[in-house]
Amino acid sequence: MKRIWYLLACLLPLVSACHHDDEPVLLKRTVLVYIAGDNSLGANGFPDDDLAEIKQGVREVNAGNYNLLVYFDNVGGSSGDYDRLVRINQNGEEELIHSYPSQNSVDINVMKDVLNEAFSRYPAESYGLVLWSHGDGWMKSPSSQTRWWGQDYSGSSYMSIADLHTALAAAPHLDFILFDACFMQAVEVAYQLRDRASYIIGSPTEIPGPGAPYQTMVPAMFSAGNAESVAMATASAYYDYYQANYENLSSEWEYGASLSVVDTSQLEALAAATASILPKYIQGGASISTSGILDYDRRAGRTDFVGYYDLDGFIRSVASNADYQAWHKVFGNAVKYAKSTATNYSQFAGSFLMTGFAGLSSYIPRADAFAINSYYQQHVDWYSVAGWSQTGW
Repeated sequence: MKRIWYLLACLLPLVSACHHDDEPVLLKRTVLVYIAGDNSLGANGFPDDDLAEIKQGVREVNAGNYNLLVYFDNVGGSSGDYDRLVRINQNGEEELIHSYPSQNSVDINVMKDVLNEAFSRYPAESYGLVLWSHGDGWMKSPSSQTRWWGQDYSGSSYMSIADLHTALAAAPHLDFILFDACFMQAVEVAYQLRDRASYIIGSPTEIPGPGAPYQTMVPAMFSAGNAESVAMATASAYYDYYQANYENLSSEWEYGASLSVVDTSQLEALAAATASILPKYIQGGASISTSGILDYDRRAGRTDFVGYYDLDGFIRSVASNADYQAWHKVFGNAVKYAKSTATNYSQFAGSFLMTGFAGLSSYIPRADAFAINSYYQQHVDWYSVAGWSQTGW
């Protein structure tokens, strides 16, 4: 009997070793770049340009530790533009994971399927997601069409932030989401997605047509460090490219860029701090002056104009200095990074100064925007948690 137990004791470490050898070894990070480019961006060749930059940037990444995946949906017309999910290897080559018939990439179920396949087939210790497309924040326009992230010609449709939140349930918790799309760094968007990612990177205004410089940003997304350091490095790579080339860029829509990083774990505290300000200084639905507050939305005069105002500038304009300073400390904990070139470019208004930029936009209700106000009240969590519901608006 002792001989049997002795043999079992000797064999147990070998069995355990074999068991561990059979387990998959998690890589450090998997990042998916989700390119919903079946729209005017695709018609202008931007998806192909950015895919080429991605293939250039991945050559600087240690392929043994990381997976870079791309979901690619472009405007149809060439054999290389079929919808597909690929892994980009260190040689910059596409390894096909799945090809798809032409599909609506901003449909909830389509996005869920892609996210599930990408992250389940390539598990890692941490995850990131780039959302590449047109963008227009969270709001509802007077024409009853919900404002959106993403546009797809084949489905003639857009994705609301509520739908995006639902689709992201198919992904693991993300270290970061980067919006390579216009107007997406709004406090309403960040708060709505706060449980899906630790950090959100984006711009509160229009981004340049060429978007992110992936040749420098891809290595940053796979840099060593925790979620915050990776998010900061990624935002810096995006902004630094435009700042370094600010005087030399040849196209008007490349004139400058602005980026910020939001720590979603601090948004509950920011909501509470804001709720201590708004009802104190705004009562009975009183008219709110926006004079002197940076407006990131340069579509004044258009029927779909609503305004994306700088949140920090807004609170400074309504609160006492003491109350603003207390609030600003909380804001600084939430917005970890905020940089802009001196000007940004708007296709609606041309070049405009970024004086007053603090990195995060907010809606300010107004009397002639009944449909927008109604949508804000009913569908945007920030309305209640930030104290707007106690202001008469």
